[in-house]
Amino acid sequence: MLAAVLFGELHKRAVFARLGGELNDVDARAAAVGALDATDFVGRGVARFVAVGQEENHVGAQPQRDVERGHGIAGNSDAAKSAIRAVHPFPQLSHHGRILADQQVDEALRVGGVGVDDVGHFDVYSCFGSSVNFARDALGLRDDDDRLLTVTGGLPYHGGAGSDYMTHSIATMADVLRNDPGSYGLLSGVGMHMTKHVYGLYSTEPGIVGPPDREGVQAKLDAAGKRAIRDVYDGAGTVAAYSVVHGRDGGPEWGVVVCDLPEGDRAYGKVLDDDMLSSIERDELVGRKVTLTPTEAETAAGKQTVNVATL
Repeated sequence: MLAAVLFGELHKRAVFARLGGELNDVDARAAAVGALDATDFVGRGVARFVAVGQEENHVGAQPQRDVERGHGIAGNSDAAKSAIRAVHPFPQLSHHGRILADQQVDEALRVGGVGVDDVGHFDVYSCFGSSVNFARDALGLRDDDDRLLTVTGGLPYHGGAGSDYMTHSIATMADVLRNDPGSYGLLSGVGMHMTKHVYGLYSTEPGIVGPPDREGVQAKLDAAGKRAIRDVYDGAGTVAAYSVVHGRDGGPEWGVVVCDLPEGDRAYGKVLDDDMLSSIERDELVGRKVTLTPTEAETAAGKQTVNVATL
């Protein structure tokens, strides 16, 4: 989908659509998987121009083409290609991913006075597939929802990770909304390690502009609580999430698990057993019990104690 959108945009570069079969071909997998992540070697130059209210008339802006509604959940100001009206600043809030993303989406739509079903265009931050899934879950989008999730082609094809990608997504969304007057466009962005989530709602139709409820959102996040992370743990835990790292030959090399502990804390574990690595790629591990055993091992940071996970 990301590649298909890019081919229809002016921001083309030398890419080609990846067929699903390539991901099952060991020889092609490394290149294919690389094309599914953000392309950070593509430099993107950016110039911002912001005009507010009556000042637009002095710079030759066309009111009928302005993107007039900008309800920003984070950031100080945003710019489209000609003029874009007031965007409220809202400091980014750090908290664990899904809860934060849910709250940010809800507040963006509440301030904008619309529901997710009213949004005609999306551009969700796509540094990795997990970022897209975070946004889909927070927005409550079903698998059969046919609305596209990008207007630029996304980070794997448009590029710009670390190069102000969202300025480009906002500018592109402004063009999309000008060509579809009265519709709504919603954009998202994330911070490193998915600890920050931001959403902005835009439209050509002016609406009531009010500041987001910063204190209310933060109170809901604080009420959700936080889990302490145990560096070293000896005992059983329930897997909350896991991933398997592969080598260039396509085979699994090691895995990492995030475990819920009986005390309510969490701990990381490292999977090293070859049979276990193969089995957890075939059979779902989330929700199952594993045993964590503190073990001294050589790591990139030198010799350290790691929690080795076994079934």
